[in-house]
Amino acid sequence: MTIMKNTYIGFGSLLMTGFLYGLFAILVRTVGFEFPIFFQMWTRNIIGTLILLAFIVFGHDWIKVRKQDYIWLVLRTIAGIFAYITSYIAFFYIQIGTAYFAYYCGSVFGGYLIGKFLFKEKITLIKIIALILSIIGLFFIYSFNLETNKSIYILIALSSGLVASVWDIFSKKISHIYSATQLNFIDFGLFFIFTFIISITLKETWVMPELSTPWVVNAIFGVIYVICGQLIIYGFKYLDAQIGSLVMLMDAVFGIILGYLIYRETLSLMTLLGGILIFTATILPIVKFKKIDIITSS
Repeated sequence: MTIMKNTYIGFGSLLMTGFLYGLFAILVRTVGFEFPIFFQMWTRNIIGTLILLAFIVFGHDWIKVRKQDYIWLVLRTIAGIFAYITSYIAFFYIQIGTAYFAYYCGSVFGGYLIGKFLFKEKITLIKIIALILSIIGLFFIYSFNLETNKSIYILIALSSGLVASVWDIFSKKISHIYSATQLNFIDFGLFFIFTFIISITLKETWVMPELSTPWVVNAIFGVIYVICGQLIIYGFKYLDAQIGSLVMLMDAVFGIILGYLIYRETLSLMTLLGGILIFTATILPIVKFKKIDIITSS
């Protein structure tokens, strides 16, 4: 039963992450381009860094990092920055539906590859079926327009998703040693340094903090980043990388639901069917896992 309890914790953590990610589109519409893009990022990350620092100081939640573990920390942060920049480029140059489709395909394929080669996870028949269902579901949700003259940007969106899976999953290598708070504090700190330097290099216009809607939403972004960072580490700590990458696709489903509830966006039959297929893909491996666990325990 301990195995299933951990599975439920992992599944629930990533499901909640998907819901919070679904809120991002709403927050982005509020902030818009009130602030320069990298200025937004380093201010959000400094907020997140300070929140996590408080938990570390008062909770004495720190273990000295081993030399062999620095590679996972640095690669994770670099992957996060690369994924952010490439997704920004892709969404700027190609249709949003096409960019989302390519990004999510990249992320789920990345999860399967990382699980296979880094964590020696087996790609079972049920996982293959779940993968196929998830891709079909994404195709139904997002209108995919293959613009041959912009194929480079489709590849950029695909690579963005692949690299994003590195940020999501690499913490699994060391999350049994260090707390999620410590791992995220290091990640937020490094991310802040990188984006701060980029912002200065690009000579972005910085905006003084004030009690305004864009600044309040920007601060909320920072808090949600912290929560999502914690949940992702917990999720992939207790769940296979391949299964976790499928659960992360619920971000798309929650985004659709929230768009309908808040903005009354139209839900087509194809969109609903796509959401159902993605949800089915996320629970299929869990149901199979539960069945195997019950047989084993009996």
